[in-house]
Amino acid sequence: MYKPSNDKSKAQAALTQELRNAADTAEVDFGPEHPDTIGVVEKLARHLLDVFEDAEAEPYFKRVCDHFEKTLGPTHPETLARLARMAELLTDLDDRNADA
Repeated sequence: MYKPSNDKSKAQAALTQELRNAADTAEVDFGPEHPDTIGVVEKLARHLLDVFEDAEAEPYFKRVCDHFEKTLGPTHPETLARLARMAELLTDLDDRNADA
């Protein structure tokens, strides 16, 4: 008989792995700069933030920011929105490192 679990960490770990697999698959199928690949990478980065894995999310967010800067330019609103999120992430990481 199915018994639901309240253990969110198992679900989060499974989702993290699925997003990593999706990013890897998209990179192979479409290439590293394809918009669909970047979309999956951004989903992975946001998920990692949601589960408090900020340090792990940083390189993914950097990749997304680099892509938008390259494709839309550094002053495009979509680029600026992602850069602002990256700045928040880096501030959070600096604050944690200062507390440690």
